[in-house]
Amino acid sequence: MFIVSRFIAGFGIGMLITAIPMYQSEVSTPESRGFMTCMHGIMFAVGYSLSAWIGFACYFSSQKSSFGWRFPIAFQCAPALLLLAGSPILPFSPRWLLQQDRPEEAYAVLRRLHVSKEDPDGKEASREFYQMRKQLELDRRIKEKTGAFDVFMTPANRKRALCAFMLMFGFEFTGILVITNYGVLLYEQLGLSGYMPLLLSAIYVTITFPGNVFTALYVDKIGRRKIILVGLAGCIICNIFECALQANFLGNKKKSGLDAAVFFIFFFVVFWSSCLDATQYLYVSEIFPTHIRSQGSAVGLIGLYCGSIVVLVAGPIA
Repeated sequence: MFIVSRFIAGFGIGMLITAIPMYQSEVSTPESRGFMTCMHGIMFAVGYSLSAWIGFACYFSSQKSSFGWRFPIAFQCAPALLLLAGSPILPFSPRWLLQQDRPEEAYAVLRRLHVSKEDPDGKEASREFYQMRKQLELDRRIKEKTGAFDVFMTPANRKRALCAFMLMFGFEFTGILVITNYGVLLYEQLGLSGYMPLLLSAIYVTITFPGNVFTALYVDKIGRRKIILVGLAGCIICNIFECALQANFLGNKKKSGLDAAVFFIFFFVVFWSSCLDATQYLYVSEIFPTHIRSQGSAVGLIGLYCGSIVVLVAGPIA
């Protein structure tokens, strides 16, 4: 039953992680689209942090009780129920409504989302509605000449698909999943014991929250490509120092070297969260034209999950 429930939960998460970035980009204004799409990464950070601190708190529960593992699993129902309860007030995507030939509802959603004190007449909503409708008409004309899998039909689209897949696949090999999922074991190997590995793991994932907020605030000013390159360079440098320190100090109990190894684990997540985490979803959603954006985002996320499977299976063996 436990395995079946995890399969169902994974299926649901797969749908959400694909749909949410597209939804966020479709309901946001052009000037706020970078920030809104980065909220995907921010809320990932919130979820990981909450999970880590719950795990840390449950460490102190009685070892004779099953509360320590039952409660963290049961608590996963709370965010899902909260999202379900709030779903009636969640508006449909205006682009999707236009695709379904429901223009009045699409315009009403745009006015609801974009009318402000500075624009009480909804001129900005009207302008965006006009642009969206014209873009959709163009997309439909393009689709008349293409097939169901447009993302693979032309060399340019195949190049975009390969870029999206390899980007998100490769990001998983930076080491982020190994540290996040097996961090407690890493800290134990570095000489820490008791509750300290769990505490450091909780602090580690909590750092990703302000890092993702930084991305949301500055990704439009810095630029997607530049911030990705800085993040990758930082992660590589941290990994080099981490490998060197563990190779020289692991097992000899020299505290200064082991402390330095812990430092570079934390320095790594600063680069990851502030440069790569949220940016990958934003970048992948933007490199595709609108008529294949959903397919392109799905290809990118397939790469993410393929990379996750490889890394998480190989991690314990390595």
